[in-house]
Amino acid sequence: MRCDFDPLTLLENWQNSGDAPESMPASAPSMPGHEMPICTYPAYAEYTGGDETRAENFRCTQP
Repeated sequence: MRCDFDPLTLLENWQNSGDAPESMPASAPSMPGHEMPICTYPAYAEYTGGDETRAENFRCTQP
């Protein structure tokens, strides 16, 4: 499965602000209109409620 995400902009923002990102939004052509975060290891995306197609309704949770 192919995912679409923009790591370059995320890295540029990190360099400019000095704040490391906790996650990166991603989408996949196989699920149009859906987006969820890719979290830094070992965290994982946990659904928090609301519209399941929107990344802001997930949070990165530590195992």
